[in-house]
Amino acid sequence: MNLLIIDPDQGIQEYYRNTLESTFPGIAVEFAADVARAEDRLHSNDFDLIITETVLDRPFFAFLDGLVRTGAPVVVVSRDDSERLAVESIRFGAIDFISKKNLKLGIFTSVLARALLDGERWGKIRQYAASHPPYAEVRKHTDTILASIEKEKEERVRLEAAQKLGGGLKNLKEGQVYRILFLYATIKFQESTFNQMDDWQLQQILTRWKRILSRIPESYGGQIWIEKKDSLVAAFSEDDVLPAILASMEMNARTYLLSGELPIERAGLSIALASGQTVYTSDMGSLVSEALNFSAHLAYRESAFNGICLPDSVFDRLNGRTRKYFFREDAAFEGKPVYRFERIA
Repeated sequence: MNLLIIDPDQGIQEYYRNTLESTFPGIAVEFAADVARAEDRLHSNDFDLIITETVLDRPFFAFLDGLVRTGAPVVVVSRDDSERLAVESIRFGAIDFISKKNLKLGIFTSVLARALLDGERWGKIRQYAASHPPYAEVRKHTDTILASIEKEKEERVRLEAAQKLGGGLKNLKEGQVYRILFLYATIKFQESTFNQMDDWQLQQILTRWKRILSRIPESYGGQIWIEKKDSLVAAFSEDDVLPAILASMEMNARTYLLSGELPIERAGLSIALASGQTVYTSDMGSLVSEALNFSAHLAYRESAFNGICLPDSVFDRLNGRTRKYFFREDAAFEGKPVYRFERIA
């Protein structure tokens, strides 16, 4: 039975030799004072057990990883007895970890005996683990994380592209009049949801959802101008209606998915679009805009629980393909014809 001890402390060699030879008759012990000598011996001999110190002339964990890969069981015996070192040593594949302070407590020979008896079994376990894919649950969790990272990357790229296109809302001057397309979105819950959750719980949900939903208009070149308890107001340049329509549809779909995560009735997202002249002010609460007021009234209607509504002035600017998704409501609202898109689950 061959054993290799890697330790620069020459004074401990006699203790190791006497202890091992008296406990394990017929054992052959070799010593290496540094990594280079250890590597020479490992290349020329097969060892049944390896004991190594952690304080060596090279980074320890990289060296330990190489020792474990030889297939022989490895026991770490260290003058450093920190908990982190012990945990990391086991994580890198060592059979056991012993502090030199505890060598004379009688556990040293017991640990070595177990390592010699169980070394082959542990080696096969490691070999099996390395040659098989991870558990399905772990792989599924990893795939979810990677997909989330990829999604965030895509949203970042789209946001950067949208910011280049969103020049129409840059450098707005205080008190000047601009033509703005407003997207007014308000989250609505069923009465049963209010009965299931208290105000604090609902506010936590609203805060999280608004944070997620607010990224969507920005990714299409819009800007979030106003945020209320249950609502968001995004501003788009009136030059092109399509980005606001696409942002509205994505926000509507995202709300449907978010509400499916909770033990509540499906929430609704009432979105209204309206455009017109706006007197710009950095104090968004003081904006002077008939279009903003109209979009708020349209979104907060009792009959508008879920969907996207817009007046005829916005509908007329849609292309033929987009118009197919909107249907005219029977009654006008505040004297204006209204068109509606509502996703049917």
